[in-house]
Amino acid sequence: MKKTTALRRLLENPGAVIIPPAYDCLSARVAEAAGFKAVLMAAGLTGDAQLGMPNLGLATASEIINCAKYIAHSVNIPLIVGVEDGWGGALASYRTVQEVIRAGCGRVVHKRPETPQTGEGASQPRRCASPG
Repeated sequence: MKKTTALRRLLENPGAVIIPPAYDCLSARVAEAAGFKAVLMAAGLTGDAQLGMPNLGLATASEIINCAKYIAHSVNIPLIVGVEDGWGGALASYRTVQEVIRAGCGRVVHKRPETPQTGEGASQPRRCASPG
């Protein structure tokens, strides 16, 4: 079964679904071995792990996309990827989402910030893009 189909079925079930974060292949494989049915790769957490710095938006789209590709290919469960604001305007965001889907993820979570990403009000409604 395709990972996208498995994720869709998982999310269609009634009740809460616990999906742990993964910031690299090892943490994703640990989650899979522990019995979780999917993992979430948040760009901020992954950027922290890759750069060893606080989440200040320094990780580039290509760094996050590469990490998503590595994680997606290291596990047999679906990967959900958070891409923050997509690293730019509408066209850059579209390209980011397409690249993450090509990397093998099952779903993309994209935030469209109305306010700066720091302090109170940093959490904005999230829009999901689902491949096929």
